Amino acid sequence: MKIVQKRIEQQEQKYIDDTYGGKTPEETYSMFLEALKRKDIELASRYFVLEKQKEYAKALNEIDDSGKWDLMMEDLTRLETASWEKITDDYVNLELFSKDNVSVEKITFILPNNLLPPNNPISNIWKISSF
Repeated sequence: MKIVQKRIEQQEQKYIDDTYGGKTPEETYSMFLEALKRKDIELASRYFVLEKQKEYAKALNEIDDSGKWDLMMEDLTRLETASWEKITDDYVNLELFSKDNVSVEKITFILPNNLLPPNNPISNIWKISSF
């Protein structure tokens, strides 16, 4: 049990030390978009939760390689019709819509929590958990 506890504490420390993200979901999204506008996939992937950074870096590279980067950016920067929804104090969704008002993307932002009770936020940096 002590080994498991130590690994959990090490993982939590990674989030405590993480500086990639904003103090609000909106700020994290803005930072993420700025990285994407520069096609800085490495930086953009750092705005995701630690466990998913490699997965999303790979996905973003695949989008770039497929020639669909500009289409993705068009969808991600259409904020005039975006809908923010606060689910809980540490969980927020952003839904993006096409020109035809069709939902094209739902992005979930979280404040990382302790893995064991009491499940309090371990960081004040908002991260993207799904995209």
